[in-house]
Amino acid sequence: MIPASPRMLILSLQINVVAMDAADQLALLNHVLAFNAITNAIFLLIRARRRNIEALMARMHERERERMQRARYCISDLPHRGEIWEILRGNEEKCRIHLRVSQQALRLLVSKMERKRHGWENELEAIIFLYWLACGTSFRVISTTFDVPRSSVHTAVRRMLAVMEGLFRSVVTLPTHQELEGIGLDFAAKAGSDTFSKCVGAIDGSHVRVFSPRGMNEAYINRKLFYSLQMQVLCIGSGKIIDFYAGECWYLTL
Repeated sequence: MIPASPRMLILSLQINVVAMDAADQLALLNHVLAFNAITNAIFLLIRARRRNIEALMARMHERERERMQRARYCISDLPHRGEIWEILRGNEEKCRIHLRVSQQALRLLVSKMERKRHGWENELEAIIFLYWLACGTSFRVISTTFDVPRSSVHTAVRRMLAVMEGLFRSVVTLPTHQELEGIGLDFAAKAGSDTFSKCVGAIDGSHVRVFSPRGMNEAYINRKLFYSLQMQVLCIGSGKIIDFYAGECWYLTL
């Protein structure tokens, strides 16, 4: 069966309408008008719903923009003066004095941190953490120095410890066989003697002051009569640490 073209359908509809009596034509006209009304109503509803969705998306984008602007409050609210602001501005001397690292090392550490959408900025958290390590002081003192809550200092330190743990295996590694010859030549050059050309590392130990675990005072007292944990460090001629060991300290609190 060959389908009829639209023109033939319209012509057939016109012939059928002409053949109808007045009552049937009036009923057909009412049906057509009702169909048009329903179609227009659906079209208006769809257009109104689309406008509502567009307005909702615009409000969501505006709220997100405002929230992102409010999130960067930590550095912008710091007073533009003092030692900490000098570090943020890139002062190499202040960075080495207060954090014991270079600006390059600080920027490298910040680059390894996961980007946050709210809260304290990564730069400030890294500085708080390094300052805490360099000074060995309490969270209360850090809180007063940076004018931030103690809970924020605690959060920053814990977060940075997790970051450092993730970087540990990729940074502190033993040299490969191909690197040993260069390390020995570096030691020989520093010592001024070829005798050290076979040296692959310098080892030393240090006492890290700690609070003794309850009931274990005798295990942590050292010859200088304070509680400590002895740490062994192995480094190469450039000063890079390639291995260290501080024992097991699961019940130790710094």
